[in-house]
Amino acid sequence: MKILAQVPPIIERNNLLDKSPEIERVWDYKKNSPLRPEHFKHYSNYMVWFSCEKHHSTLAQIGSKAKGHGCKICAGQVATKENNLKKVFPNLAKEWNYKQNGYATPEEYLPYSNQIVFWDCPKCKSTFDKKINERTSGGENCPYLMV
Repeated sequence: MKILAQVPPIIERNNLLDKSPEIERVWDYKKNSPLRPEHFKHYSNYMVWFSCEKHHSTLAQIGSKAKGHGCKICAGQVATKENNLKKVFPNLAKEWNYKQNGYATPEEYLPYSNQIVFWDCPKCKSTFDKKINERTSGGENCPYLMV
């Protein structure tokens, strides 16, 4: 976006605003400035900022929004302060291995994510990898304790 913002914008023929006038409601004019919907093709792959009715501002692909896809936060597809692994499963979050997870935190992940992350077993002190949802939904624990 920073590079695109330095180039003088050109209004495209058959642009996003012409083809999907409803996009104007969700386009985040402040964060995307000086770029506007009329500067992009209808199904562009560029990622820009959109804001929903609840004022969640998220980065999304233009083509995805043009197809009518809604807010990722409202749909529960993004971890938030209220809905994240640590908030929903605080005891499980204590087993999080920060170093092997690249210092990412449990607050950055949804509680039922398919993401594979590293955990520290409090019983055998080993480190293992497992999908978050296998731990939160499946109740799976350290694979080395089963041996």
